[in-house]
Amino acid sequence: MNSPTLRLVVGITIVVLAMAAAIMVNRRSQSDDGTLRYGIGYLLLGSSSLVMAGFAIGMGLTDDDIWIDTIELVSVLGLIVIFGAAAIYLLGEYFLVRGTYDMTGISLHTPWKGTKHGRWSDLVSVRHNTNLSLHELNFRDGTQIRLSQFVAGHSGVVEIASQQEL
Repeated sequence: MNSPTLRLVVGITIVVLAMAAAIMVNRRSQSDDGTLRYGIGYLLLGSSSLVMAGFAIGMGLTDDDIWIDTIELVSVLGLIVIFGAAAIYLLGEYFLVRGTYDMTGISLHTPWKGTKHGRWSDLVSVRHNTNLSLHELNFRDGTQIRLSQFVAGHSGVVEIASQQEL
């Protein structure tokens, strides 16, 4: 890949990542209709990761030196794996995480843990995990719902949970 093309790709990627970060920070808790889902920031980040994985694949297919220099091959494969995994995770979160909440309880579906339901009257504890930027809701039947702070509607859930007598 020639130098001007590489600069353009890197520049576009930086702009998209900055936009996604700004959107995620500004909109992460907005949702007053009782729905839970990730915002467009996850879509932008996932799409950017997919594009970067595609560029790495393109570099691997068009660069003749990659098969001669082992370090180049390892680097390109590493980029494909890292950006591909990031794309799968972020796009999976954006398209497949859905939930609802109201004054009686919460329901959340993720591709990783399936669907979980909890009634506020059965809420045992709420723990804020600052390292992972999420709240863990623990219910009497052993159900644990982990809700990221980047999910729109998160603040509404935390507000209702904090009103419960634990």
